[in-house]
Amino acid sequence: MTTALRRLEGPLALLLALALWAGACLFSGAAAPLGERAALQIGGAPAGVPAAREMAAAEARTEHPLAFTLWRQEDGQTVESPALGRERTVSVLTLWGESALLLPDARPSLAPAAGNGCLIDRTTALSLFGDARAEGQKVRWNGRDYTVRGVFDAPEATLAVEADPASEVLFDRVTLDLSGEENPRGRAEEFAMRHGLPGERIVQYGGLAALARFFCLLPALAAACSLAVRFFGRARARRDWPVQRALLW
Repeated sequence: MTTALRRLEGPLALLLALALWAGACLFSGAAAPLGERAALQIGGAPAGVPAAREMAAAEARTEHPLAFTLWRQEDGQTVESPALGRERTVSVLTLWGESALLLPDARPSLAPAAGNGCLIDRTTALSLFGDARAEGQKVRWNGRDYTVRGVFDAPEATLAVEADPASEVLFDRVTLDLSGEENPRGRAEEFAMRHGLPGERIVQYGGLAALARFFCLLPALAAACSLAVRFFGRARARRDWPVQRALLW
């Protein structure tokens, strides 16, 4: 039994390495768009819809305005399908601004004043409707019905909704689009100062994207190092055979 397990160590290690590499590549693809984003916590004075409109108007008057989305997250929320009576516990993202800044893979994206639309993740769609193709279906949350505009992949159950202009929702975070900026951190700090936000609470995602790319390249780096070790080992073994060593090089 022990001998059989030892024989399986190599194949199992290879399968695990391949699984981790595939996961890193998937994460890299998901993190790449986020590498050009930055998030700020609004802090002690959350912004409502009127404040969001004022921020958008002030930003539009600048020479180089930044696209941004205000949002808040509420965990442990219950959503249901009014037609089928099914329920599911999700995290709800309430947005003001383009949803593509937070959920780049969701199509189409949500925008302010575009109606009572929502986006849901694939597992929630399957749970509520029995089908991942849930566009056009109705979802009820907090006493209000939303129409599903798109479905996206997410690691946890998520519902993204447009903020009701008449509601008193308060946003506590803002995500910025910093794509193409030479100094992303500086531009995020400039945005924070312009709108009176705490600049010390800026979170950038570029490090996550770089880490994911590194892990995608790790198998190639490991293979290159292994080949280099084998090559130099053979070259050293032929140090007493000049012709063979020359041919090897």
